[in-house]
Amino acid sequence: MSKFFEKLSNDCLELLDDKEDFNVIINVGESTNTKIFQTHSNILRYRSLYFRNELANIRKDKNNIKTINLNHVSIQQFEVIIKDLNKGYIYGGVVLLEKDQGASFIFELILVASEFLLDELVNHLETQLINENAHWLRLNFTNIYHKSFQNENLRELQKWSNDILAKYPEKIFESEEFATLPENALISLIKRDDLQMDEGKIWEHVIRWGIAQNKYLPSDPKDWSHENFLTLKTTLQNCLPFIRYFQMLNDDIVDKVKPYKNILEENLWDDILTRFLTPNRQILSTILPPRLKPTFDPLPSKVINENNAAEIASWIDKKTEMYSVKNNPYKFKMLLRGTRDGFTLQSFWNLCDKQSNTVVVIKVNGTDEILGGYNPIQWDKSVGWSRCNGCFIFSLKNGAIQSSILSRVKPSYDAIYCHYSYGPTFGGGHDLYMGDNSNQNNNSYCYHNTYEKAIRNQSGQSFFCVEEYEIFQIQKKKISNEQILSTILPPRKILTPTFSSRGIEPFPSEVINEDHAAEIASWIDNRVNGTDKILGRYNPIQWDKLVDPQDLILCDSNDLHMGDNFKQNNNCNMKNQDGTFYIEEYESISNSEKVNI
Repeated sequence: MSKFFEKLSNDCLELLDDKEDFNVIINVGESTNTKIFQTHSNILRYRSLYFRNELANIRKDKNNIKTINLNHVSIQQFEVIIKDLNKGYIYGGVVLLEKDQGASFIFELILVASEFLLDELVNHLETQLINENAHWLRLNFTNIYHKSFQNENLRELQKWSNDILAKYPEKIFESEEFATLPENALISLIKRDDLQMDEGKIWEHVIRWGIAQNKYLPSDPKDWSHENFLTLKTTLQNCLPFIRYFQMLNDDIVDKVKPYKNILEENLWDDILTRFLTPNRQILSTILPPRLKPTFDPLPSKVINENNAAEIASWIDKKTEMYSVKNNPYKFKMLLRGTRDGFTLQSFWNLCDKQSNTVVVIKVNGTDEILGGYNPIQWDKSVGWSRCNGCFIFSLKNGAIQSSILSRVKPSYDAIYCHYSYGPTFGGGHDLYMGDNSNQNNNSYCYHNTYEKAIRNQSGQSFFCVEEYEIFQIQKKKISNEQILSTILPPRKILTPTFSSRGIEPFPSEVINEDHAAEIASWIDNRVNGTDKILGRYNPIQWDKLVDPQDLILCDSNDLHMGDNFKQNNNCNMKNQDGTFYIEEYESISNSEKVNI
């Protein structure tokens, strides 16, 4: 079977230029900037459920034409969806975005495509935005998160957002926009097993969100009426089932949950108290499992992601194959963030002076560029020029930047420059330099000189303004669950004494008691204090019947001699003692274990 989709697409695109058979006019844009699209109802109805519904509710005019007004849609967005030159989704099944149509345009286009119920196009654009513009999404995270959950069709963006928030929930919980978060967004987050936040804090944020939806509620729950609690309970009825009450700390139950116990079902609160007071008692409420612990330390960055960090780690170790996120051997410990600590030279030297093994990452304002450098030796403002073959600078793949650039310092050239009047500076010239108050001016620059490659596409001296920058100290992760070659000695055995029940003689002898046993033990250790009428002897060597089959003889010269059938015969004697004697009872006891013969 042959398929000729390309020819079909081209023919359908030409159909939009046919001015004779159109029967739908679409007015796009605002009054000062509008464009009229002459379209065909059959194409619109079968390509978009939105237009099918709209056309069903619009009457024809006297010329047998239906008119649709889309004042909130830009002309550029609608051209991508309908048709522009040799491309257009609805007419030709072709989408081709221009280079100047950046991440913001794509996101707004996704919202329009979702409104038109073009699920295939929405999914394609979401994937493109996530794969090529992750940094822009991070910088505009709160807005993206809110809008994606206001639209049920943006499932890929919803998942991408929640994957980030599971690791960094404070991004939304502690934001100013948290109170306006859609309920479905909050639920999708608190139901996740991998949400990295203490359960008591999750409860506090959920309560805070619920109260924010009912601003007339008193600030102190002690002042609440029954109706106040009922209002909050109704607001949170879809959220409360996802709180893991039985995984909370006892203090949180008392301090955080108890003040709002009236919003919980009575049997649930009873079970919480039961588990709190008698942990082993069975309860009827469903016990949700504890949230999963993180498998690796999350990266505390607003500039780079985990993949960027793995790539930088590979360059540090001079690997030909890139580390994956999971096998990255380094932890990135943040020393400085511009928006948190300042963009001044003073803040840099206050936080990074005498620090070694550092990575600087810089987000260039107004572009997709992420520049940076690695310095394994110390930043020391009193040194000046320093040489180090381990230094390198880079530009990371991001958005319109299709591939990363790694540039190592040339041998025998100055790698870094340290001076109190300079920010982080790599190379003579300089290959990468950050000036004072770098977020307020264009005094930072790259000038290709002592490193192998230029890390910016612009030729010559290239100035820029810094949007954000961060400095991390690179630390080796602790080894866990990895095979090692050294011999691992077993743990020492801890002897735990076992006590008999009350009323039962603990020592298994009918002849001697515990005191006698202690005395015998002292003789074993050569601490003889005397004898008693109970006779005995300690033998540290083996009993061997081949030595003397007739008698049991303890030590030399028959110090203690026990004859055959000693309970029936008067044939036992002891050295230096007159006469013989009978044996009434006899036991043999090992010094490591007592044995009743």
